[in-house]
Amino acid sequence: SVKDLEVLHNRMLVDIEISSGKIDAIYYCPHLASDDCSCRKPKSGMLILAKKDFPDIDFSRSILLGDSETDIISANKVGVDSVKLSKKYTLADWTNHILS
Repeated sequence: SVKDLEVLHNRMLVDIEISSGKIDAIYYCPHLASDDCSCRKPKSGMLILAKKDFPDIDFSRSILLGDSETDIISANKVGVDSVKLSKKYTLADWTNHILS
């Protein structure tokens, strides 16, 4: 649910801040694939929104780390280099670890 995702994001932000890191924004798509929205990957709406929010982002000098093929496709559509992370430890695995 969106509420569960917000709990996860808040926990992640706290953990990152404790480690002296900083995240300026988190983007996610709350829609189902059947909604055909512009933000659901493999469409690039979230990346485009991030560029609007942070105009200094240079897609040609950016790298997207993703754990799914749709992450990689989304990045490629707007000229962002991408790296597909190992299937051995995915975002879902990390989420389960953080919330347990």
